[in-house]
Amino acid sequence: MESLERRELMAGDVAGYVAGGTLYIQGSAGNDAVHVSQNGSFTTIRAGGRETTVENKYKSIRVDLGGGSDNLMLFLPRMNDLQNVTVNMGSGSSEKAHVYLGSVQRLEIDSKMASGTEVLFNGAVVDQAMLDFGDDPGRDRLTLEYADLRKNAVVRMGNGDDLVEIKRSSIRTADFNLGAGNDRITIDNKSNVAGGTIDGGAGTDTYVKNGSALSRVSIRNFEPKK
Repeated sequence: MESLERRELMAGDVAGYVAGGTLYIQGSAGNDAVHVSQNGSFTTIRAGGRETTVENKYKSIRVDLGGGSDNLMLFLPRMNDLQNVTVNMGSGSSEKAHVYLGSVQRLEIDSKMASGTEVLFNGAVVDQAMLDFGDDPGRDRLTLEYADLRKNAVVRMGNGDDLVEIKRSSIRTADFNLGAGNDRITIDNKSNVAGGTIDGGAGTDTYVKNGSALSRVSIRNFEPKK
């Protein structure tokens, strides 16, 4: 008889458990505040004033936040050699995610069903990244800080008046599409984007580059250029 993995339920019906080498975190239909952190050989998931702890015997992470206006802190800077990290922001509005990892082969942040999402991606070495904010008219904000994107980064910002900031980061190849709306992207002088495309899309868009941060990058559809 096949045994089943134990599922831990926390306040607000937030679930955290490991199955088949993947850490699953399932949000509820409400406004969830989920904090995930590492303590030695264990990972602790806190939500609604309660917590559950699992061993670090997983190679991938899957987060589904569900409905509501959620707030996620995924703070695992010492988790290295992860295979896949997928964060689905769910279908709420004014959602926030702070993702801080060690190293991962593929990162995907899916905010296509949410409106007005704020994502801070900090301090990780990533082979491939896909960050998709969907087509909603809400104002989305993406900050890449101390990020090392080794192969290809694809970013879709949606149709609102979106903001993108790149700070102290290295990106091998970028494919940024800011979508419709009056968007703004800022790249500081401690960052480097080695190739690819940054497309402002429709609307009145602003591109700010502080210093010689880019090489072999096609810059399109920005008014005015700075």
